[in-house]
Amino acid sequence: MLDLATHLRDIIVHSYFLGRNGHGHVSAEDFAALMTIMAALFEKGMSTGQWKLEADGYDRCAAIVSLHDWQLHSVPMSALSAASDQVERYLHSALRGPQDASR
Repeated sequence: MLDLATHLRDIIVHSYFLGRNGHGHVSAEDFAALMTIMAALFEKGMSTGQWKLEADGYDRCAAIVSLHDWQLHSVPMSALSAASDQVERYLHSALRGPQDASR
């Protein structure tokens, strides 16, 4: 389940960066809310083994997956690649621990 949750998180981040680059729209507020939802999912899943989104989280994630599906069908490959590079940089910096922040 961890792999599926990680994949969903990556879709959210990828859709956000594609939107910032002019391919769909995900507001900064929606992105922050989705990342909070995902953090709660990871925390609950890792501590209890229950990998389940609450209703609001499910609805928000379903909307972003639908947007991502449209993006994959509509966005040029060069834009997908550029967004993927942004995603990698974002995840690398976001997932570093506090002890790594000074490096």
